[in-house]
Amino acid sequence: MKPTNTLLIIFVLFALILSLDINVKADGWNGIYPLKSHRKDVERILGRCAPENNSWNCLYQSKEQNIIIRYSIGDCKSGSGWNVPEGTVLGVTLYLKKKPEIVDLGFDLKGFVDEEDPELPEYRNFFNKKTGVSFVARSGLVTTIYYTPTEAEKIKYACETKGINNLTRIFIKTT
Repeated sequence: MKPTNTLLIIFVLFALILSLDINVKADGWNGIYPLKSHRKDVERILGRCAPENNSWNCLYQSKEQNIIIRYSIGDCKSGSGWNVPEGTVLGVTLYLKKKPEIVDLGFDLKGFVDEEDPELPEYRNFFNKKTGVSFVARSGLVTTIYYTPTEAEKIKYACETKGINNLTRIFIKTT
């Protein structure tokens, strides 16, 4: 076999492996990854944030969903709650307009913890600390999906809770 044919076969096999959809959309959404992506990455994918948004929260609207991207306002000294640079994506929240059934999400539910909301029994909260993905379902239909830092990333990048704001404390605790 010629060396060029061998290289071509290796390239095709490599491309095939990369193209397999193994349902590992777990830690990010649409190419946006908490604690890895930055504002410029989001703007490349979704466009610039509307001026009425603030520096740490940006709302995008589409036919399918409302998307909120949360950004860091700086490192631990700034009170952001995360030891990452300003403009780093902290999380992505999708408020779905069409409510799919849980099975239609395509997530492997084995890693998710399923909890009933004690105040609203028709709501169920599903979360996976290993992947950072969680979602809320009402009567079996998904209303909201959250992409947040994983448990390991929280241990590595979350600031000490002393002196951080309540919003960050809630975000760290519930995700």
